[in-house]
Amino acid sequence: VTLVAADGAALKMKDLGLMPDMIVGDLDSLKVDPNYLQSFANSEIICDLNQDFNDFDKSLRIIKEKGIYPCLIVGMQGGDLEHSFNNWSVFIRYSSEMELWILEGHRLGVAICQSQKLLASCRSSKLISLIPQPDCQIKTNGLRWELEHEQLALGIREGARNEILDQNFSIEVEQGSVLVFMSSLAEDSLVKTSCNFCFIAASIII
Repeated sequence: VTLVAADGAALKMKDLGLMPDMIVGDLDSLKVDPNYLQSFANSEIICDLNQDFNDFDKSLRIIKEKGIYPCLIVGMQGGDLEHSFNNWSVFIRYSSEMELWILEGHRLGVAICQSQKLLASCRSSKLISLIPQPDCQIKTNGLRWELEHEQLALGIREGARNEILDQNFSIEVEQGSVLVFMSSLAEDSLVKTSCNFCFIAASIII
């Protein structure tokens, strides 16, 4: 497992007894610790001062370049509300290029983009939410309220608070992209596939 911290998240990791393998960002938050070079002597520190991109974006770019994905992302909701919305936009953009998962509390999230499919198994009935970004046409199998080539769109129709009924279920995106949220405690196995690839979480961004 590779641990990647977006700038000041490295300080939070250190407080939790974790040491990042890489720290990426403009380092404005990291430098709150005047001894950060000594504190993170065993971490690769990548300074990127380009203000056209936030530290989360910079971290994902490095991860993509190094090929150390799929990724499990935690702490994406920190900061101001608009900062969180910005992170969601970045997350959607990169999800079309590599596999990314989000862990927030007891909720697990993933973006499914056009021509991709989520195949999963679940021990018992659990809530699942499908939030279009910003619109999508999807097909589901194994949910209480099935969607058959149906359109979802922000401000028009969302798919929140559906329910997983079958042990095995699937969500296929025919157009657009959708965020899928479910209980992180429910899943025995999760496979996101655009061809015949199976992935497990390999990196963590905090």
